[in-house]
Amino acid sequence: MNGGAYATNTPSTAEKEQSGLCRASLTNLPHTTSKTHALTVDYRRIRRLRYGMQLGRTLFIFIASLYTTVVMTLFLSVADQPLGREGYLPLSPTLTALASLSPFFLMSLINDLATNQRSRLVARIQRYGIPLVSFFLVAATSLLLSLLPGAYWEEDGKWIFLISYGFTISLLATFIPLLLPRFQSLLPIIGGISLSLLLWSVVKDFITPGTFTPIDQRAAGFPGNANFCALVAVMTCAASLEYSRENATQRNTALLLITATIVIASMSRSGALNLLFLLGIFTYARLSRIRFTPQQIARLTGSALFFTTCCAAAVFTASLFSDIVPKGSRLHRLMNNQQVDDGSAGSRLFAVKESLRLIDESPLLGHGTGFSRTMRELPHNLYLQQWVNNGVLGVVALGVFFATSFIFFTRRGYRPGQALILVAALGGVFSHNVLDQRAFLILYGSLLGLSLQCNPAN
Repeated sequence: MNGGAYATNTPSTAEKEQSGLCRASLTNLPHTTSKTHALTVDYRRIRRLRYGMQLGRTLFIFIASLYTTVVMTLFLSVADQPLGREGYLPLSPTLTALASLSPFFLMSLINDLATNQRSRLVARIQRYGIPLVSFFLVAATSLLLSLLPGAYWEEDGKWIFLISYGFTISLLATFIPLLLPRFQSLLPIIGGISLSLLLWSVVKDFITPGTFTPIDQRAAGFPGNANFCALVAVMTCAASLEYSRENATQRNTALLLITATIVIASMSRSGALNLLFLLGIFTYARLSRIRFTPQQIARLTGSALFFTTCCAAAVFTASLFSDIVPKGSRLHRLMNNQQVDDGSAGSRLFAVKESLRLIDESPLLGHGTGFSRTMRELPHNLYLQQWVNNGVLGVVALGVFFATSFIFFTRRGYRPGQALILVAALGGVFSHNVLDQRAFLILYGSLLGLSLQCNPAN
């Protein structure tokens, strides 16, 4: 009996193992708790680190957006020219543009090096290969033919290197969209601010003649030249319009009205032609996406009437200032039903004849880069100027640049780029300085980057 009782009360082997496991669990309990606590602390640290990274990224994007807005507004409004003349810029406007755009390239380079992706920089440039190579050929031709005896090396060689500087500006501007993921939404805002600032300068020049341009010339605001002012306004508007979004009607109307007011105030005939050309491009782009319902037709008709009414109101408002308009100016003649031409048509015709004579003397290589600066009247035509300076090689390279750029934007279905190239190509018929306009160069480079950002599959 005692043996049986003893056998019954003695724990079995299984019970001993279970008891040992329980004791082991109790012994390891504090260690398990400390591990859980450590995991909780690590998770909190990760959350704080992630929050800090998001905050830093948001702050960086905000600062970069603000910097981009200031820099692009400075050059798109052409405020850099009067600031440069008054000595408020540390460098010349062209060198200031190069220095201002360099941070976008440096930040992209640092980012690629930090992420061990050194080949991305070359790959990005290769994606813009065709238009950038064609632009490079224009610059290279200009540098090569500066060796001719007629090249204009005065003013420290400014006119020799101007197209090369322009190519570099456009190349640096392609990196702007890489650092700003929402640059597509920011560009219309920058365009609106720039056009508003340019309009203010033109109105100021109109009300107070001589503020930015000579008192006997048409109001031109910051650019100092009426045709130059109108062309910059139309190009900025072309790059800032929304050609496909249905909910951007008010923004597009505002941009077009500001641009039309600038063109009207400057009394630029070439600017008016460029604006009408842009309106045709914009109308075609919008109509190609619209299903012609009665509501859409009514809305389109209303927008056209509203735009026409505002333009007529701008002309009427300008007529109220007839007393302060300089006598003999183009606007004064228009208000008094006199011949509008102020003699510029005759001077342009003389410049064309002289250009054709110089082209006939050296058609293949031209007279040398910058030779047109020695002419009594500049050609007022980009194509004639290239032919005079760099011969057939220069004008063919220019044509290839415009053609390849338009094809590049067309293949990607990017309307702002198409409109900018078409307006610039037409503007070159009436202006000889398209390729040294910092507004065009910055817009061209940034739209190259945006075209791939908006349509990466292409």
